[in-house]
Parts: sequence; structure tokens; C-alpha cells
Amino acid sequence: MFKPRAVRDNVFWFGAVRWEKGVSHTLSQLHDGSSSNCYFLRGSDSNALIDTAPAACGDPLLEQLREVDSIGYVVVQNASFECCGMLPDIMALYESSLVVCTEQCASILNANFGIDPTRIRTVKSGDTLSLGTKTFTFIELPPTPWPGSMCSFVQEDHLFFSGSLFSAHFATSDLYAYDRVRIYPGAKRFFAENFMPFMALLKPYIQLIESFEPSLIAPAHGPLHYDAPFIINAYKNWLNDNPKNFVALPYVSMHGSTKRMIDYLVRELSSFSIPVQPINMALNGQDALACALLDAATIVFGSPTIHSGPHPLMVQTASIVNGLKPKAFNCAVVGSYGFESMMPKMLTGLLNSLNVQHLKPLLCRGIPGEKDYAALEKLAEEIAENHVDENLELGT
Repeated sequence: MFKPRAVRDNVFWFGAVRWEKGVSHTLSQLHDGSSSNCYFLRGSDSNALIDTAPAACGDPLLEQLREVDSIGYVVVQNASFECCGMLPDIMALYESSLVVCTEQCASILNANFGIDPTRIRTVKSGDTLSLGTKTFTFIELPPTPWPGSMCSFVQEDHLFFSGSLFSAHFATSDLYAYDRVRIYPGAKRFFAENFMPFMALLKPYIQLIESFEPSLIAPAHGPLHYDAPFIINAYKNWLNDNPKNFVALPYVSMHGSTKRMIDYLVRELSSFSIPVQPINMALNGQDALACALLDAATIVFGSPTIHSGPHPLMVQTASIVNGLKPKAFNCAVVGSYGFESMMPKMLTGLLNSLNVQHLKPLLCRGIPGEKDYAALEKLAEEIAENHVDENLELGT
């Protein structure tokens, strides 16, 4: 448990770091732990608490609040239980406090917690709230990834409270994002799992946030960004409409036949200088899949046939891909079968949200032979030609 930590003059970090490996959240296990961040601001006229942490982190938050005699406003930046799970406790502890949130968030808070509407002040983009020596400007966001989302900018400190935006799930004792080797993949994973389906909606808001020229970004999860342009530019890169010259190959193999096909395809694609990432879905979490999808121009699914259909893990994988709506423009299915197979048709049918060209599926009966390997060579060549035609760039 950490004591309150100073961020700026009369601005403090509250919350909890969850060190446990395998904390369950989003699409998969958080193997690096996480943190739930709250922020306390003391103004000359009033005080404010930004977000309240989940109920599971209630004890550390209440301990940190012991020296806080009054809270005038509780700014709730989205309606997820991760950010407002302790709201009823805070409202009971500080009986004169008001909730500040969007109209959509207010409706959800009332439904979930029965918060008295007279204790809720709704705001929209451009609205301000003064604590005296500190002034909030609010930016209402589309429901990405949670309903009722908004961000808060403190003008006097050029401090941006970003909520889920610019967050990363990993546990660290560092208050600030000094370790870029860890923060970049952590932030990329958070973006891929939470924001990939909403990229078109999100893009203008990142430009708006950049126009505020924040000197520090304080997210709901993970360390604070003292180098705001670094994380903003990362988001602009991930929001680029064009995928990279990169192929993601999620697969499952039961007796080795499908793996042989994937391995061979990896070799052939690499011969065209195309970066590839095979992802064994029986061994890897969905976080690896989400991050790969964020860059991929082509997705190749590999699956054996079970009862004429795809392996259950690949059904789940296809469903996740369909929900995340990646930027890829090519899609292919390879795999093996014993007697008959509807596997490619069934997998393709699960991808109806994707705007992709479905390349001809490749199936081998049993262990792949010379004809199967020759067909995989042609598939690799077709993918390479499509990537050249689209003039794709390398990058992450």
C-alpha cells in the first residue's frame, strides 16, 4: 500500500497497485498486474477526487483518504466499476460531496448505485469547474470503451486526467512512465484490447487532446506520462488507417498437421521480407492476438477440423477478431481434416464485421504433402503481392 504521492502542487495520486500476476480483466489475464489510479486535488475553495477505484481496492483508498477532511466534488470519468466501484462509500463518507460526470454516466450511476440525482452535476465538452486555484475543463468522449466517458484538464497545471485513454496494465512502484521498454507494449496492449473497434470515433479526440498541450498525462491505470508527446504520438500511430506490412497467424494444432502448415507459411512469407507472428492460441493469451491484430494487414487462421468444424479455440479466436474489427484487408484460412470439413466456411462466417478480401482457403487431408506445400507457397506469394500493391510500411 502506498501513501498519497505528490504529482503537482496540491495534486496527489491515490489508489492501489495490484501486484498479483494473472489478475483477470479485459480480454485476458493481466500477467503483469495493474494499478487503479485516483487523484486528489486541493483548491483554495474546494477539493476534488478524480475517480474512486474498484471495490477490491477500497481499503488502500480509504486509508489514503483518512487525512482528507472534505471533498466537494467526485469527478467520475466513466461508468465502469473499475473507476467508480467505491463511489457509494465515498459519497457516504463525504456527505456534502457532488458527483461530476456526463449525462450518460449519471444515468448509469443512478441505475447501479442509486445515487441521489440531486447530488449529481452533469457536464459536457467545454464545461468548466473551479476549485478556486484549480480549474477543470471537461472533454466528453464517445463510449470508448466504457459508457459515459470523459477526460479532465486542469488549466493551471497543464495536467490532463485521461481516464482509460493512455492507460497501461502493469504493476510498478514508479509513479511516472520512465521505463519505455515496458510502457509502450503495455499501452499498446491496452489500446488494442479496448479501443481498436472505436478507432474512427477516437481519432479526432486525440487531436483535440494534443491541442491542449498537456505537460503531464494521468491515466486510470499504469504510470503517469511526463513525456506527453511520446504516448500521444503512439496513439496517433496506432490510429493510422493503414495497417503495417505484417501478417498475424493465430492457430491451434492437435496432432501437428496444422502447425506444419503454419510453420511453412511463416518461412515462405519471411522469404518475401514480410514480418510475421504465429500465435498458438492454446498457449498464448488473447493479449498477444490483440496486439498483433493492431498492425496486421493480413490475418491467417490455422485450425484442425473437429466434427466438420473448426477447433473451439479458433471459434473463440474468430469471434474476438470480429469484435475488435482490425484494419487488415486480407484474410485466409488454412488447416487439416480427416474425412470432411466445413471449417473454412464456418470460420469465415464468424468474421462478418471485417472488411477484408477472403483468400482461397487451403486444406490438407492429414499430414501436408508436396501439393499442400506448393499451395502454401502460392498463398504466400499472393499475400506478398497484395502487400506490395498497397504500398505498406514497416512499423509497430
